[in-house]
Amino acid sequence: MKIEKLPSGSYRIRKMYKGNTYSVTFDYKPTQKEAIKAMSEALDKVKTYNSQMSFQEAAESYVNMKRNVLSPRTIKEYSEVIKRFPEWFCETPVLDIEQITINRLVNELSKDKAPKRSVIIMALYLPF
Repeated sequence: MKIEKLPSGSYRIRKMYKGNTYSVTFDYKPTQKEAIKAMSEALDKVKTYNSQMSFQEAAESYVNMKRNVLSPRTIKEYSEVIKRFPEWFCETPVLDIEQITINRLVNELSKDKAPKRSVIIMALYLPF
């Protein structure tokens, strides 16, 4: 973890976590212990928010976030797609979704469809 001095005189610590960069700023030069503690607290806030969010909550949050940019028809379609997923998948926490969970979902959605349609199902049901 690197502590950088900014032109303003403040100090910044940046950390990459799961593809996102997080930063914490201080008015003074923090000790290594203070820096680790501050970054840990910043990452804990992110983890608790995302870890408790179910797939349905995340999908609805995405639609609401894009509401001003997307057309009304696209918003309607996205909202309808969310309703087509099985209940067990909608209640799954986002951080618990793994490749095997997606495979189980695809198998369940395509069990009464022709084999060629399995690929199409992924495009229809997972537009996000």
